Amino acid sequence: MSSGPLKGFEATYARSLYRAAGYDDENFAGPLVGVINSVSSATPGHAHLRRVADIVLQAILDAGAMPVEFNVPAPCDGIAQGHGMHYILPMREVVAAGAELALKAHSCQAAVMIASCDKIIPGMLMAAARCDVPTVFVTGGLMPPAPTPEGNMVASDVKEAMGRRVRGEISEQELASIERCACTAAPVQPPAPAI
Repeated sequence: MSSGPLKGFEATYARSLYRAAGYDDENFAGPLVGVINSVSSATPGHAHLRRVADIVLQAILDAGAMPVEFNVPAPCDGIAQGHGMHYILPMREVVAAGAELALKAHSCQAAVMIASCDKIIPGMLMAAARCDVPTVFVTGGLMPPAPTPEGNMVASDVKEAMGRRVRGEISEQELASIERCACTAAPVQPPAPAI
């Protein structure tokens, strides 16, 4: 990867624009690596990916390459169903197209994809296959079980508890308690105050 999209006379304008984003001659000397990140405060499996991406971006810089970050949607099946799941199902294609277009439009020579969940990871895998560049996947990890006095609880326990409530087997208070503790995630960093 000695030659790249930011070498030579033809890349003068692109380099000038990248300089405005904080890049310099040292960055232009290495390969261009697209970092596709699905960070989102609307989805628990993606809310912590900003911190993951910061580590990835620094590692790419330390390796002598130039990272450029792009974001794609990160819908959660449990939240973003809309009416009749007409929106969540096509989102995989939106993720794939967004990642593919960003990598190809910027002539990225490699990619790192940071994601979680069952629409986003397949979408990114599709983009990686279409782009045919060296790609590394970094997942956000799993949603760990929530320890409770009765044993571990996971997200699917909420749906089971909803059914038990409908059948009158548990109270509103018991359902609310399960709702509050079953789903776990990495803590979200509050946004920095505006200056």
